[in-house]
Amino acid sequence: MKNRYHLSAITAAMLLAISSVNADESSSTIDQSGDGNSADIKQVGVDFSSSEIMQNGNDNNTTVIQGNSTFSMYSTVNIQGDLNMADVEQHNAAGATANITQSGLENIAQIHQMTMSENASAGINQTLEAWNNTATIRQTDESYWAQATINQFDMAEFNTALIVQNYAADSIALITQEFSLESNAEAWQTGGAQNAEVYQYDTWYSSATINQSGDMNTAFIDQNSFDALTIDSTAMISQSGNENDASIYQESADTARSTVSQAGDGNIATTSQTNGIDLLTTITQDGFGNDSLIDQTGSGNITDVQQMGDYGIVTINQSGLGVAGVENMATVYQSGYMNTATISQAGGAGNQASISQTPL
Repeated sequence: MKNRYHLSAITAAMLLAISSVNADESSSTIDQSGDGNSADIKQVGVDFSSSEIMQNGNDNNTTVIQGNSTFSMYSTVNIQGDLNMADVEQHNAAGATANITQSGLENIAQIHQMTMSENASAGINQTLEAWNNTATIRQTDESYWAQATINQFDMAEFNTALIVQNYAADSIALITQEFSLESNAEAWQTGGAQNAEVYQYDTWYSSATINQSGDMNTAFIDQNSFDALTIDSTAMISQSGNENDASIYQESADTARSTVSQAGDGNIATTSQTNGIDLLTTITQDGFGNDSLIDQTGSGNITDVQQMGDYGIVTINQSGLGVAGVENMATVYQSGYMNTATISQAGGAGNQASISQTPL
């Protein structure tokens, strides 16, 4: 069964279009233009379900619900203009794909995919001089593979991006924010073979957080500026068990803060801050494979590294002039087993370095 709607708002009243079917196949399309549009598609208990919503203008509101299918389901939402809100829920199927694209003022987008036997893919794009953008992707109880991508860029302000992935064998999370003011990006992953990356380019007062738990962790954060100094960048990675990795790069920043905290197993953490002012890095590792490499240039560098046992090794390189006598400070604390620590400082008076090593 195929349902197709083409709707245009001719007054300020809300228009509502609903597609709800229960058959072997369902394809639904809603096309709206102007004023206070609202669209609702529900496809439950249908194999081969797909939906497409296109809205152009004003107070848009979209809801899509798809579920209970032995095959994959697909949903696409494209909204151009004004106070956009889009919500897509997909559950209990072999697989699911959902994509939301928004451009306008106060964009809000949510995708929730749960209980897929195979693959789940979700993407949110918010662009073109938008304010107060919020994008959330939740992928929970996935049994195999989950991928989530959020893009927020082009002169946007007050962006918030959140990806939550739980219990998938393979999880991939990617967040990109560009040319924006006060951007916040978070990616949370639990279990399986995870990978999470956050990119923030040419942003002011931005923060990035990655929180991973068990198994084969990797994480990467890049905060960079191509045209001018990025102001007040904050990056934090927290990992718990197993294969850990973690990398934070911050470049061309005025006030940059990076924190990496790792717990058990195969730890490695790399932090690089370059061509910036007032740089601070903290790495805390717990046990087993430890590593740690910190490279800072610029001015006002402060670094603190703690390792609490096992294989050790810390290397710190700092350069540049300090600020108000607190320049180039490096502190390393290691406890137990194969400790190694190297600190190199250059370019400025008042340099301070401290290494403390404790045997088992």
